[in-house]
Amino acid sequence: MNEVEYLAHDAIDLSRLVQDREISAKEAVQAAIDRASVVNPKINAVIHPRYEEALSAASQSLPNGIFRGVPFLLKDLTVTVKGWPLTNGCRLFADNVSSEDSELAMRYRQAGAILMGRTTSPELGLTTDTISALHGATLNPWDLTLSPGGSSGGAAAAVAAGIVPVAQAGDGGGSIRIPAAFCGVFGLKPSRGRNPTGPSRAEGFAGMAVNHVVSRSVRDSAAMLDATAHLDIGAPYAAPAPNRPYLLDVATDPRPLRIGLQTESFTGVEVDSECVTAAKSTARLCAELGHEVVPCRLSIDLADISAIYDVILCTLAGVTLYDRASELGVPLRVGDAEPATMLMADRALDMSSMDYARTLNVAHQLSRRVSRQLHDFDVVLTPTTAVAREASGVVSLSNPDRKQFDTQIHRAVAFTQIFNVCGLPAMSVPIHWSSTCMPIGVQFGGRYGDESTLFQLAGQLERARPWFHHYARCLSPSKGSG
Repeated sequence: MNEVEYLAHDAIDLSRLVQDREISAKEAVQAAIDRASVVNPKINAVIHPRYEEALSAASQSLPNGIFRGVPFLLKDLTVTVKGWPLTNGCRLFADNVSSEDSELAMRYRQAGAILMGRTTSPELGLTTDTISALHGATLNPWDLTLSPGGSSGGAAAAVAAGIVPVAQAGDGGGSIRIPAAFCGVFGLKPSRGRNPTGPSRAEGFAGMAVNHVVSRSVRDSAAMLDATAHLDIGAPYAAPAPNRPYLLDVATDPRPLRIGLQTESFTGVEVDSECVTAAKSTARLCAELGHEVVPCRLSIDLADISAIYDVILCTLAGVTLYDRASELGVPLRVGDAEPATMLMADRALDMSSMDYARTLNVAHQLSRRVSRQLHDFDVVLTPTTAVAREASGVVSLSNPDRKQFDTQIHRAVAFTQIFNVCGLPAMSVPIHWSSTCMPIGVQFGGRYGDESTLFQLAGQLERARPWFHHYARCLSPSKGSG
């Protein structure tokens, strides 16, 4: 299988070729390895390659799942594989090796996917650029001066650049949707409780973080959720079961929907005109497809949502770093983590259990208020981010300019965080491209447990305004890659 043939297929098509014996699983994995050897030195998206292990797995009997023989990458955060490194993008975890498979990793394998390595993440997934002191900067394959977004920037860059057609990603405040928007791929954040988090993790970011994938086609995302989103015994949350497979939803046009359009950010931060244009253009397309598009005005106090994330993220950083240091039998020292992460961990020492409990109450109250407003619509349409693109390194956890860091990160998450607080499904759709042929994501948020409507709408939009052909330009000389 040559590179052109490999890049022409999404994951479902690739698996069909394997199941029909037109190619072998080993050939599919080798094509992914070959593509990685060409593009990964430019973008730095794949770390901890397990290529020989993947080739060996491809040569053996594989489960007859919908992703049989498809090469697949895991993010360097949360999803464990026995015997594999899991560094969390942090120097304190540089030698960390997992002792067990997570439930999600087992389900990927049961679907037939072949795990071939990990993708980059910023330290502990705490920012919206994929750059760390441990692994360096991951770059946007459309323009190597730009950030791919974060924290799943390695996954999104790898998919956009054609290393794999689909890759695991996670989202605690926009970390699937933001890199999907910057890298021009499809990224859906499922409802709280939709995908498993166990066995060692009860929840992430106080229930605000969820795992799924980024992909080049909508149907790959839907099929993967079909494969992974079933009962997780003992989990603290459980999303309502869908009425039918999500893969069928992608091929079905939705009924006429009531869509709320909001181009002003939820938190009042400035929105780039290109992002507004992308949302309005998509709204016009939705109207042409028979949907009712009406203005929406949802307002959230930036101070409130910042306070929620401040307490939860500081607590996460503190527990993670201090527990790791205790496990290693050493004190936590300056340099074990990046400056912003260390600051969060130190601030956690001044927070009490009552602070944490009060923050959860505020978050749940905000969730109820917002969810009631959103119930006036079937879906809400917004820009994915308030900034169309971002220079690499601006929101690095090692950036000493805290004012610049705070301003830029607030713009990146201005439309995404609230769906995490509420536990609602939301997706970034790569349906708009700028006058300079750069991707600009558009977000749709849905009601709790209703990924079906989102997949139906995404499939309809993909048919109306296809985007798969854009990937042929990724890392081409005209985009500055050389």
